[in-house]
Amino acid sequence: MIYAIECSFNQEADQYIRKLWDELNNREISNFMINSNSTPHIAFAVFDELNMEIVEDILNDFTSSQPKIELEVSSIGTFPTTEGVVFLAPKVTSELLDAHKKLHEALQASSLYKKHWDYYQPEHWIPHCTMAINVSEAETFKALKYLKSEFNPLKITLERMIVVEYENEKIVNEPLSFNLK
Repeated sequence: MIYAIECSFNQEADQYIRKLWDELNNREISNFMINSNSTPHIAFAVFDELNMEIVEDILNDFTSSQPKIELEVSSIGTFPTTEGVVFLAPKVTSELLDAHKKLHEALQASSLYKKHWDYYQPEHWIPHCTMAINVSEAETFKALKYLKSEFNPLKITLERMIVVEYENEKIVNEPLSFNLK
């Protein structure tokens, strides 16, 4: 299983992203985000193993003092990897980077950090909302073309921090959820 700590969006932003996912699916470019049972989010950390009791204590402490984060999602991108990822990216703010770093500092102080994914380390992290994943090069270009024509910059609020469990590329459980302050 794979575990992710994600921040989900306010309802209006959530609905807007889901409409884009639906259209990427309707155009037969990518159905991954819909089929994975995902919610629009920015992932803060990903792990191969996770102790729920420890992470629950960490997230309870973290979210009790972490205010909601307002961001503007204003760009479209792709990673130069074989995974075929197309994403929307927010303008990075000091509030976003500080929250991410603070969470990772709390996680590093625990035994959880042994099985984390390096992509999400503060020095490597590129905050993003995945629009398509596991797509071919041709599908990547189609997704970029579609999003370039249809996407409008969007204000979002990170409102909730959740832990999700993935198995076979689908969310099978959301064991923890915390509202940001």
